[in-house]
Parts: sequence; C-alpha cells; structure tokens
Amino acid sequence: RPWHAFIVDDVLYVHVSEFGGSERNFRDAIMALMELAEDVLGCLSVVVALPRAIDTQAGSVLDTDAAATLVRAFMYSGFELVSPMLYCPSPAYILVGYDAM
Repeated sequence: RPWHAFIVDDVLYVHVSEFGGSERNFRDAIMALMELAEDVLGCLSVVVALPRAIDTQAGSVLDTDAAATLVRAFMYSGFELVSPMLYCPSPAYILVGYDAM
C-alpha cells in the first residue's frame, strides 16, 4: 500500500498503513523518507501516523503485534513517540516523529 503525505508549516505528515517488505527495504524506505523531507522538501520535522492495529490478509482480523513491530522499527530508526496532546489524532493511531534539525 502507498504511504500518503502532506506538508504543513515545514512538517511532513505521513500516513503509513502497513509495511510488508523486508527489514532492508524498510531501512531504505525510511532513509528515502528522511532525505525527501530534509533535502528535497526542506521540512524541519516528520510526523508519521501508524495504526494501532493492522488488517491481516483475511481483512477481518486486526494484528496489534504487527503494528507494535512497525512502531518499534520507526523508533529504532530515530523516531520518537509524539504526545497525542500535540495533534489530537484518532485513537486508532500512534504518532512518531523525527526532527531534521
């Protein structure tokens, strides 16, 4: 699935619904995202909305373990949890952020 994004006030907001690739592909995608945000778009920060649960292949079961793994992967890549008080996201999402500067 594609990742959807928009920019407001030098912050790139990204919605990640899932990531089905390998660990290497994930690192490449995160590096490309950070380079795009900083070098191409001139953004100062990146905020990523991650689902608390991911649809399984069957589409009827939600996998919270896969979602937790995705959150940990972003945090391992230098992202930090963002307080929900800052953006008031839907309770279905967890926000992680990265400051470019």
